[in-house]
Amino acid sequence: MGHMEPSEASELLSTGDWAYVDVRTVEEFNAGHVKGSVNIPVVFFTEEGMVANANFMKELREAVPERNRSIIMGCKSGKR
Repeated sequence: MGHMEPSEASELLSTGDWAYVDVRTVEEFNAGHVKGSVNIPVVFFTEEGMVANANFMKELREAVPERNRSIIMGCKSGKR
C-alpha cells in the first residue's frame, strides 16, 4: 500500500479491523508507541551491524493470527 498519514492509520485502527505492528527495535518501541500496537522488530542492531529478525514472520503470525485482519506496519523512518 505504501505511505499512510497518521490520521488515516488512526481512522483505520479505530474500526477494530486493523492491527498495528511496530517493526522498530524494542528500545525504540519502549520509548513510545501507538496505543494497542504490537512490537515485532524486523532487525536487531548488534555490534556486527543490523541483523534481520529470522523469526519475524513466525512472530507476526502469532501476534496477528486472524488471516482476514489487515495490518499497518510502522517504523521510525518508513524504510525498514
